[in-house]
Amino acid sequence: MYLLSIGLNVIIISAIFHFIYQSIILPTRRERISYKLFALRDDVRLLAYNQKGELNDELIEYLESTINNSINCLPLINFKLLADAQKIVSKNIHLQEIIEKNKELLKKYATDDILLLEKKKRKILIETLLCNTFGSLVYIVPAVIFTKVLFGTFSKLKQSIGTFGSIPEEQCKGELTKNRNYGFV
Repeated sequence: MYLLSIGLNVIIISAIFHFIYQSIILPTRRERISYKLFALRDDVRLLAYNQKGELNDELIEYLESTINNSINCLPLINFKLLADAQKIVSKNIHLQEIIEKNKELLKKYATDDILLLEKKKRKILIETLLCNTFGSLVYIVPAVIFTKVLFGTFSKLKQSIGTFGSIPEEQCKGELTKNRNYGFV
């Protein structure tokens, strides 16, 4: 009964936290992240304007396109999306070729400024991933802890059953069952 009330309290507290996080905190965080991505896109455009003719146009288009994609997919970025993207890319040769071409563009034409912008983009995407998945951690962490405790208990129980199951009847009648009436006469 005690474990049930603790479990119920954990679920209620988790639900309250999840509601507050999803409805108040996360939209504000996403808005700030989108502003960072807009500023990053503006930095790419400003760099392209200031270094007109010096930078590869395809590289600038690639950077703008990936930033726009990040803005459009902002609320969707989570571990499931990343896994799905990996799966889709692994099966789509045309998409693999595009990604390789863009990596080559970065290697060939990227300046220190471009590499810094690419690094900022990746850092913002990691922040987005953490923000979008943080609310789920409230459920995942207690479940992992519960599973560890439960399986720890089960492994001890399994070990105890194994030990008991290894005791022959004659030895069981002695010390183990003394003062207990479990059918041994």
